[in-house]
Amino acid sequence: MSTSRDTFIGEMLVDRGAISGDQLQAAQLSMAEKGGTLVDYVVHSKLLEPAQLWRSVAEEMDLEFADKIAVDEVEPHLIAELPIMFAKSNLVLPFAEADDGVRVACANPFDLASIDAVQAILGRPVVPVVALGETILESINKVYER
Repeated sequence: MSTSRDTFIGEMLVDRGAISGDQLQAAQLSMAEKGGTLVDYVVHSKLLEPAQLWRSVAEEMDLEFADKIAVDEVEPHLIAELPIMFAKSNLVLPFAEADDGVRVACANPFDLASIDAVQAILGRPVVPVVALGETILESINKVYER
């Protein structure tokens, strides 16, 4: 069953020429038969690398995409109030302060509940920065070890 997120991503990828209309249709048929998400289908079918897919999503949403997180530059006070289990289970990591808010790496920019929760925990506006889940998890492990 297709979700509004799947519809958004599918249309965006076709509009950008990242996948064809036929590939999107095949993905939708597979999702209807087997379940899963469009992201899962596109990655597992090797239509796009995860970084290509999420970079496109970030660009479409007018968000930054981070290939890596400089863990030695993560400000300790930003993670002091954020429990490690919350960060890991939601794949979010506040990593820098900016004029417009705290920059927070997130694996799923559609997960507004997690982004809002980070904002509530920090008591400041957040600026989502899209990053791969594995990048965020690796960074969380390193940052919370310090």
